[in-house]
Amino acid sequence: MLRRGFQRAIGGIEFDNYIRRSRTINEARAMLRARELGIPVPRIYDVDLVSMRIRMEYLNGIPPWLSYWWIMRKPMM
Repeated sequence: MLRRGFQRAIGGIEFDNYIRRSRTINEARAMLRARELGIPVPRIYDVDLVSMRIRMEYLNGIPPWLSYWWIMRKPMM
């Protein structure tokens, strides 16, 4: 699976590249931390900071939007 950050023209190209690079790095770090905590996230194979891409494992099972909802839900009392 490939996750790609798209270029935007807001604030100039240099600023956009800085933001995209930061977000790509932070997303990869967040996935690594989640994996350390036992959350089922894809393995990261490669992070390309030139084209702002993350190449990762494809996981069958729960759709990403549902797993996000499950993590963020408030426990019912």
